Amino acid sequence: MQTQPVIPAVDPIPLPGPAWLFWTLLVVTFLLHTIAMNCVVGGTLISIAARFRRGNPFFGRLAGDLARKIPSFLAATITLGVAPLLFVQVLYGQFFYSSSVILAWPWLSVIGVLTVSYYAAYAVAFKGEGSHYRHLSVVSLVAFLTIAFIYTSNFTLMLTPEKWLDKHLASTAGLNLNLNERM
Repeated sequence: MQTQPVIPAVDPIPLPGPAWLFWTLLVVTFLLHTIAMNCVVGGTLISIAARFRRGNPFFGRLAGDLARKIPSFLAATITLGVAPLLFVQVLYGQFFYSSSVILAWPWLSVIGVLTVSYYAAYAVAFKGEGSHYRHLSVVSLVAFLTIAFIYTSNFTLMLTPEKWLDKHLASTAGLNLNLNERM
């Protein structure tokens, strides 16, 4: 068994600017993405809770108002999430790319899971009445949390290159998740 981490060589093309600038932009754009993401997850959770209290007219309006705003917040979350992801690739490319390849299928499944969550959020926002729409809200919330888990798994694996070889050998088909990180 190999004890040295297998880290690809740094990209020979230099950064197009100072590293501190890219790091600052990474932090600022990730903060903006996190704000929008919290509106999506928190708004969906509050909307689901309010739907269970539909007897009260306030909660009925709250659930409907929040559900109609979730697709817009989701679009903002996706848009604001592109820049930090690009900055991570510029600054930590050899680590991020390697962990993404090791995760492979879960990482690629984010697109499908996001599509399902988007459709569910839109169905609730524009049709929104009845108990099956409450179920669609739950589907959407579970999809959001699944995406967050896959991203967390990828980024924690990125930080631990000593685990890459074992993870890869455990499943060369790319069906890995980083499940054993200490809290």
